Amino acid sequence: MLIHSKTLTLPDHRALTYAEYGDPAGSPVIWLHGNPSCRREPELFDPTLLARLHIRAIVPDRPGIGQSDDKPARRLLDWPTDLAALTAALKIDRFALLALSAGAPYLAACARVMPHRITRAAIVSGIAPWEALEPAERRSPGLRYFAAARRSSRFSRGLIWLMRQGMHQPDKWMARATAGLPPVDQAVLAEPRVRQSFLALLHEAWRRGGRGLAWDAMLVSRPWGFALEEITLPVYLWHGDADRNAPLAMGLHLAAALRNSRLQVVPNEGHFSLAVRHLETILRTLSVPHC
Repeated sequence: MLIHSKTLTLPDHRALTYAEYGDPAGSPVIWLHGNPSCRREPELFDPTLLARLHIRAIVPDRPGIGQSDDKPARRLLDWPTDLAALTAALKIDRFALLALSAGAPYLAACARVMPHRITRAAIVSGIAPWEALEPAERRSPGLRYFAAARRSSRFSRGLIWLMRQGMHQPDKWMARATAGLPPVDQAVLAEPRVRQSFLALLHEAWRRGGRGLAWDAMLVSRPWGFALEEITLPVYLWHGDADRNAPLAMGLHLAAALRNSRLQVVPNEGHFSLAVRHLETILRTLSVPHC
């Protein structure tokens, strides 16, 4: 499934590491990973899917995550510049965008800055601006990580440190980490291949420590620096009504704020199960050219 993992030197001399999956000659899809996650996120899914659909998925590590160099004090709106440099190096003029979970704000930033480069865009189980949630929802255990980051990236770095320490005993750690998830998410993460891939991508995500992930989480949980209403690009949204990590209220908020969106609420699916079970349908939507 993995084509290769490479590192690009950006114009400001930072390293941007990315992985490619699927069909090297397929339709390009830039895949924006969640948090905590990294460029290895596609390994959670059916390893034959991307090649069968003739999709070339390009998955960059964001700054300070995985093997990409950090960019101190970066903003969400800095990300399209990095993505423009990556696609220029790969000689890709137009591409689809796929964002999972905390990748959603980065997709929105790209849709705001470079809509002419994007053929189609899809957000799965997306994180929305914090104001989408009622005060009681903000205290949900599934959002504890982002609630801490909203206060300060230092708080979320502490949570990341605790996660890293706990993973010395992966069975116990997985049991604790999934205890608050809906049964459908617990079942998906208990599948041996998914479980192994999930642990591997977490280890890779914090390869350089927790600073990059913590700053990333702070950015997506604070004001994004632009209004969703400014985006005119069509965006397809999928959200499970059993999601506890990004409650359905977030998907509804994105659908209401984006001027040209289509929301599919999937009954009885959670944060992880939705993508694992429905990724083929989502990717087929992305691979259909505009009329």
